[in-house]
Amino acid sequence: MDLETTEPPPHPMETDTVHPPQPQNPPRIHRLDESVVNRIAAGEDGGLKFIQVSDDGHGIRYEDLPILCERHTTSKLSAFEDLQSIKSMGFRGEALASMTYVAHVTVTTITSGQLHGYRVSYRDGVMEHEPRACAAVKGTQIVIENLFYNMIARRKSLQSSADDYPKIVDLLSRFAIHHKNVSFSCKKHGASKADVHSVAMSSRLDAIRSVYGASVARNLIEIEASDVNSSSSVFEMNGYISDSNYSAKKTTMILFINGLLDIVRNCTYVGMADDVFALLQHNTNLYLANVVNLSKELMYQLVLQRFGYFNAIQLSDPAPLHELIMLALREEDPDSEGTENDDLKEKIAEMNVKLLTQKTEMLDEYFGIHVDPEGNLSRLPVILDQHTPDMDRVPEFALCLGNDVVWNDEKICFQTIAAALGNFYAMHPPLLPNPSADNSDSYKRGVEGVDDELISEAENAWAQREWSIQHVLFPSMRLFFKPPTSMAANGTFVQL
Repeated sequence: MDLETTEPPPHPMETDTVHPPQPQNPPRIHRLDESVVNRIAAGEDGGLKFIQVSDDGHGIRYEDLPILCERHTTSKLSAFEDLQSIKSMGFRGEALASMTYVAHVTVTTITSGQLHGYRVSYRDGVMEHEPRACAAVKGTQIVIENLFYNMIARRKSLQSSADDYPKIVDLLSRFAIHHKNVSFSCKKHGASKADVHSVAMSSRLDAIRSVYGASVARNLIEIEASDVNSSSSVFEMNGYISDSNYSAKKTTMILFINGLLDIVRNCTYVGMADDVFALLQHNTNLYLANVVNLSKELMYQLVLQRFGYFNAIQLSDPAPLHELIMLALREEDPDSEGTENDDLKEKIAEMNVKLLTQKTEMLDEYFGIHVDPEGNLSRLPVILDQHTPDMDRVPEFALCLGNDVVWNDEKICFQTIAAALGNFYAMHPPLLPNPSADNSDSYKRGVEGVDDELISEAENAWAQREWSIQHVLFPSMRLFFKPPTSMAANGTFVQL
């Protein structure tokens, strides 16, 4: 939780008089876009029951307390130009607001010169009561209790702090190496020794030594690589790799790829280069971005983020799952004919309908997918506002739910359902050919006189897709998308 920790200026001294420091006003809180938590000190049950974050900064103004836990608030920036000079591990805005929706949050704060502090509790981003006067120490203290008290499924997935603590240690270890000028410390509740302890270092190798030990550091070789033409370089890499003297039971690889997130956050949409790739501008560079890959990953991430909290799209005509799956099976294998193949497809369809009907309670509660007792698909989730999936792909989605979801492992089950939804809601090219493209001859086969209704339907579908890409997909990516490491090398982004 990144609260202000700037110390007041030193006491001004004169020959015979010591003047006390003048109280500093804490910076005002502003609404902005950003998220992430700086540092969290967790207590009982790995932080499920109790998390306390404290600082010794300027405190929070009384008049700012009403908006403290609203989304997109920060005291770090007052003007756009401040973004050029800010150095921070993150913003309070999104993280603290999110906590108020899934936990009981209490804030105690005092500003310089006040005789007493204030304490206030928050729920769903707003104050539960007016701030109450109380005793307080310098700065701000935030207490988070009963994390995920209102999300039973999410709480159950965090079965034990012993499972999550090693992941926390691993993450902080990597941050300690990447941010070599910042000190990190992580200690398990009740332990006498820290599992991660680094101090601000002058070199990356010193940071590695403080985290992984001298035996690892002494067996590392520095490596560097960049484009041949340094004046127009678009690639630069530096790091360390172990030499032939080092041996370990498993390989540890730490990668920090800069620039990809910045491209996503600050790109300008130029237009569609073809059916799949969009043309983007970032600074003075042009990129081709695979819209299908990007939208599929964005939808997948949003499904996991909104797990259990979906609005619904009510289908005007519930779709029979059996017919949908049969249609998808025939599209998968259009050349297979005969009674034997049809019987096999019937059995597959019947098994999948039975399975999805049995799982309808879970699908409805967690993902907003409703299958009625008659085996009809009647509701779908709203994953991204102003975007509905291509309903021509419903058969493929129904078959994917039955065939591709791993139902016997809870975590993998949720991930594969999210992947199926991500693929269904992704912005694929419409199934009808693009009338404005080179393949527009598809509409001119057969008799003279093109089917105007079919052309109009295709034109509307392609125009709607491009509008959604420009006005829905990319604005949402700037806010929510976290590009995975794989996208740096799989052709999703290509610089021209």
